[in-house]
Amino acid sequence: MTRIAPRLLAICAATALSLAAAGPVSAGRIDADNPWTYTAAERTPDCRTHPNAPIVGRISGESAGMATTGLSYVGCFDTLEACTAWRLWIVGNMGRIILNQCEQRR
Repeated sequence: MTRIAPRLLAICAATALSLAAAGPVSAGRIDADNPWTYTAAERTPDCRTHPNAPIVGRISGESAGMATTGLSYVGCFDTLEACTAWRLWIVGNMGRIILNQCEQRR
């Protein structure tokens, strides 16, 4: 197995878990060492309360806190612009990014 294969497998697994766990439901993980995660969870619009929102944003990765913690956020938005603004704010506060996207809701 090459050096790339384990990393690719980890990225695929994290992406699959993020998509499977989140589905159309908003998810946010809180990292006690990184207080901005509380704000990130509050800023992520819950898909259950926005069932007709046409855009879904998904972000997963690791916190930039003292301890590395896996984070995953899924939110539903009325516009691509709102999703992009949310996504850029979240990404600007995270460490390593695994998944970072806004797309049409299926």
